[in-house]
Amino acid sequence: LALVDMASGRSFSYEQFNDRATRLATGLRDRFKLGKGDRVATVTQNSSDMFEVLFACWKLGAIFTPLNWRLHSRELAQLLEHASPSLIICDASLSALIDGTSIAVLSRGSDGDSAYEELIAGSAADVVMPDLTYDDVHSILYTSGTTGKPKGAIYTHRIAMNTVVSSATHGGLDRNSRTLVFAPLFHAAPLYAGGVPLFHFGGAVYVMPGWDAAACLRYIGDPDMAITHFNGVPTNFIMMQELPEFESASFPTVRMFGIGSAPISLDLLQRWQAKGALLTQSYGMTEAFSVTLTSLDPIEAKAQVGTAGRPMLHVQLRVAFADGSEKSTGEV
Repeated sequence: LALVDMASGRSFSYEQFNDRATRLATGLRDRFKLGKGDRVATVTQNSSDMFEVLFACWKLGAIFTPLNWRLHSRELAQLLEHASPSLIICDASLSALIDGTSIAVLSRGSDGDSAYEELIAGSAADVVMPDLTYDDVHSILYTSGTTGKPKGAIYTHRIAMNTVVSSATHGGLDRNSRTLVFAPLFHAAPLYAGGVPLFHFGGAVYVMPGWDAAACLRYIGDPDMAITHFNGVPTNFIMMQELPEFESASFPTVRMFGIGSAPISLDLLQRWQAKGALLTQSYGMTEAFSVTLTSLDPIEAKAQVGTAGRPMLHVQLRVAFADGSEKSTGEV
């Protein structure tokens, strides 16, 4: 098992997943003349299709450029002008957001009648991946924090590989690992910390259409789904612990709970630890995704409650004042 789409109930083996991604890449090449260096934007809600598009782009040497479908159409127009994609893959339900664009559009929907599915069904699986290096760009993710216009952060294959190796080292990934992805797939964390590392190690990725606290709590407690790795932000864990069913919940298969993106209260950590769930913290930023901090393993996290993790592999870390002079231990 490679991939499960929770909304539609579709599931894909690695053979099926690879076949669909390769057929999609062939169709993008033949119909839209896409190749190495071309940018493919997406305006789509969460589904397993997003990972198909990601791998199809990699097979072509194209650049995956997922955009935030929650933005206003004027904001999306600015990003499209900046990104200059050769194609937009857009949900039919979101088409109004890109009305008037002169860029080619491939429409996808929730059933097999969409142009997206027709392209896959009508294409052969004969794409040959071009020569690529670790420093070739494979994605552009737009991020702004909380202020200003979004900036395009460039991701290379080296960044992806560093993230995958660090995730495996600290998260204990293997072919039996399963993760639940619910955060928006235009964001770095669910893509490159949640999804892609599992595919490298032969695990399975369950994709939710969006955040649902009650459903999430139910899924991570379901022994048949056997979720082993779960990553969220503090709000996700707070909303789940506020549900009445949290008191009787158990998590028999989860080996690692990752948490990040905002400060985490001691109360939150202790509430989940009392359930036998140790929340392991990490720190990262979209602009420097593979050179920040990765989660501690659960044993370290328990010994150092409140820490934000370790530097990723091949990274040196120092803490300094604004003038560059280094801080001493104990200084604020």
